[in-house]
Amino acid sequence: MTITYNSDVASSTFIGFTKLCLRWKGSIWKSVWRELAVWCLAYGLLSFVYRLYLTDSQRVIFEDIAAFCNRYSDYIPLTFMLGFFVTIVVGRWWEVFNQIGWIDNPALSIAVHVQGSNQHTRILRRNCIRYLVLTQAMIFRDVCAPVRRRFPTEDTLVAAGFMSENEKKVLDGIVSPHQKYWIPMHWAMALLKQAAEDGHIANDWCLVDVLDRLREFRTSLGSLLCYDWVPVPMAYTQVVYLAVRTYFFISLMGRQYILTDKRDLTVESPIDLYVPILTIIQFVFFVGWMKVAEALLNPLGDDDDDFECNYILDRNLQLGFTLVDDACSVIPTQEKDTFWDDTFPEPLYSAATAALPMNPLVGSAIDISVPRKADSVMVHRREASSYDQDDGSSFRTDRDDGSRSSIRLPIGRVLNRNSSERGSSQMGDIIKRRFMRIGMNKMPNGATLESGDDSKTHSPVNLSRKSSNSSVVKDINASLSNVTADSTEVDEHKQHHNVDVLPPIEEKDENVMSVKRFE
Repeated sequence: MTITYNSDVASSTFIGFTKLCLRWKGSIWKSVWRELAVWCLAYGLLSFVYRLYLTDSQRVIFEDIAAFCNRYSDYIPLTFMLGFFVTIVVGRWWEVFNQIGWIDNPALSIAVHVQGSNQHTRILRRNCIRYLVLTQAMIFRDVCAPVRRRFPTEDTLVAAGFMSENEKKVLDGIVSPHQKYWIPMHWAMALLKQAAEDGHIANDWCLVDVLDRLREFRTSLGSLLCYDWVPVPMAYTQVVYLAVRTYFFISLMGRQYILTDKRDLTVESPIDLYVPILTIIQFVFFVGWMKVAEALLNPLGDDDDDFECNYILDRNLQLGFTLVDDACSVIPTQEKDTFWDDTFPEPLYSAATAALPMNPLVGSAIDISVPRKADSVMVHRREASSYDQDDGSSFRTDRDDGSRSSIRLPIGRVLNRNSSERGSSQMGDIIKRRFMRIGMNKMPNGATLESGDDSKTHSPVNLSRKSSNSSVVKDINASLSNVTADSTEVDEHKQHHNVDVLPPIEEKDENVMSVKRFE
């Protein structure tokens, strides 16, 4: 059975959790009291013998053994082993519960999609639900001890109403080397197919939808069988069980209070207590932790926190029949709701809850101080670093003060004369747009930007400035009119002039010119 205590911890108060710790059913005290009583009895017996019946030489041996056990008991990694084991077991326990099988979705789909109010259709819907619950009962009989005791034989399933005599004969007549869990599920699917052929299901989409709900139900039950078939490896369970018991068996000697003060022993205690209080607390915590894992290892048994499988069978059958029979096609008369004239409806509260504070859904950054609207200035984003990269697609000019300015151009390809008209036009437009965008009508230190007539095919760029380098600029203007980009033949080199420009162009042959990039 499942022990519920949610109402006791509806609010996290000190008194509420204190009362929870005093409960007996399903508590840690109920889990560990037998082991704790045996351990305390054994500890008291050893202490009694040590204090009253041992001679001096025998006490020395006893004290040496106690010191040895106390020193080396920490070699058992108890916390790590228990934590990892309990994590696995709790995760498995919750997954088993998620695969327990609930009739709600299949029953709702059957009630909606299988239409008809005559007796034949009503029998069909009810039998589909009964076959689903019969499949679940057959599986529970093999994996759950309480259900097995409730239905020890298949005849008891007939007596309980999950299966008829005729259906049992058909079930027994099917020869299979494996369990016959699939047979009632096949009956339910066949009935739905028959309902579609008789016109009780509107279309194929509705049939597919209701069959999907049945497959989901069967898949959950199949997963439940797999969890029962493949448990947590037994060796790991044995290791953890033996580790906990061995640790506290060693503690029977290692936690003894030694009376002598003439020997330098690590087990000596400044206080002589007859009852090992701290060790008992440690015992309750560790053994209780272990008992939790032991109880959840098979949640389909008889422990306090195991699942109510018999209740689930009864609930699925009752709810399924109600959905597909009593509540099928029963829809209330449609009318205007209470909030028909309210733009923002406000449901009522009870007098006890009307004054309680409420935390609405509001973003966490809403209270951050921001500038007023009049003070907000919006500007375009600028990436200054992009103009400083030298990847062969920019040219730079020297300023009088020794600094350098650069213009980035999307050029890194071989310039080909075959597409010179388009390329040169694009080149001039790009350079012009770059200067216009940064608000420059002139190049640094008087180098001006000019383009050809807009009506012409070309847009040659004229870079001129008063320097000893004007001949280089003229050569560039003469070459850019027939240049297009191509990236396969770009080399890096450096021009030692006052004006660093795009790679100087040198003719390879009559039709092809290449661009070499400098650093």
